[in-house]
Amino acid sequence: MKFFRTAFKLILFSFLISCAEKKETEPAMPADVLSIDRMAEVVAHIHLSEAVLMHENLKPIEQKKQITVDVLGELHTTEKIYQNSLRYYSMHPDQLKRIHELALEKLNHMRRK
Repeated sequence: MKFFRTAFKLILFSFLISCAEKKETEPAMPADVLSIDRMAEVVAHIHLSEAVLMHENLKPIEQKKQITVDVLGELHTTEKIYQNSLRYYSMHPDQLKRIHELALEKLNHMRRK
């Protein structure tokens, strides 16, 4: 009888452990992805450049691609790394939210200067 109780407890314990919520570890950020701070800097500069175009009544849709290329060149990164970063952060909404918060802080800081 003691054997059955022990076996039952062991099976029950195993079942409970297997049903417990498992936290998946976050995979490491790929090497070809900009850091959160660096991505926020890029996003801030792109938004600022687009705002200048809109303010000057230029056609930002036609020039948006060139703005991005120019900003990325000025900030010493490539379009491929920027696209990889966009893809990565779009799959990590908490980090993307932080990027937008930092970009807004950077834009507000630029405005105060």
